[in-house]
Amino acid sequence: MKHQKQKLDEIHHSIPGDYYDTSIIDNPIKKVFHQNRFKHIGQMLAGTNGKLLDIGCAGGTFTNELSKCTNADITALDISPQAIDYARQTYPHIDFQVHDAASSNFPYDDNSFDIVTILETLEHVLNPVEILQEMRRLVKPDGQIIVLVPYEDWIFNIGWSVWTSLPGDMGGGVWDESHVQRFDGRKLRHLMEFIGYEILDEQRFNLGLLLAILARPKEPNVNY
Repeated sequence: MKHQKQKLDEIHHSIPGDYYDTSIIDNPIKKVFHQNRFKHIGQMLAGTNGKLLDIGCAGGTFTNELSKCTNADITALDISPQAIDYARQTYPHIDFQVHDAASSNFPYDDNSFDIVTILETLEHVLNPVEILQEMRRLVKPDGQIIVLVPYEDWIFNIGWSVWTSLPGDMGGGVWDESHVQRFDGRKLRHLMEFIGYEILDEQRFNLGLLLAILARPKEPNVNY
C-alpha cells in the first residue's frame, strides 16, 4: 500500500501545471473532450452560490471553468505544489491550496461548504470511502456534492489501453497506472448511498466514458 501511494504521488507530481490548458490548445480531440466535461458539470452547478470546495484541481483549468457557472466563492486543493503555483498565477480569482486529500483529513470545520466537487480524482486515490465521508462532513446539510469519474466498463478499458499507449502529446502515457479504483456499473452510486448520500442526478456523457453524480447528505432515518 505504501509503495502504491508513493507511485501515485510520483505520477501526480510529474504532471506539468499547464497540462490541461496546453491540451485544450494543442490537441483538438482533447479540446472537445474537456469542453464537454466543462459543459455538463457547469450545468449541474448553474445558479449555485455560497462556498465551494474543489478537490483535486490540478493546474486549475477545470476549476476556472466552474467559476464561470456559479457565484460561489471557490477554494481548490491539489497535492502538487507545482500545479498549485501555476493555478495561483493563472487564475488569481480562486483560492488555491496545496493539500493531499488521500493522506489526511481536510483542514476545515464541519458544514463549511455549500458545494463540494471532486472531478476525475476519486479514481486516483486508495481511500475513496474516507474521502467521500470527509466530503459529507464538510458539506452543509442542505448542500450538494458533485462526483465525476470515468465509467470503466469494457469499452472504456479498451480506449484507455489504446490512449495510454499512443506516443507524445496525442497519448496519455503519463497517466498509465494512475487509476487504482474502477467505477463500473452502479459501484459509485451504491458506495455513496451506503455512506449516506441521496442521489439527485446521474449522467453519463462523452460517449458514455464519464459518469457524474449530483448528491446531497441524506437525513438520518430516526426510525432505523
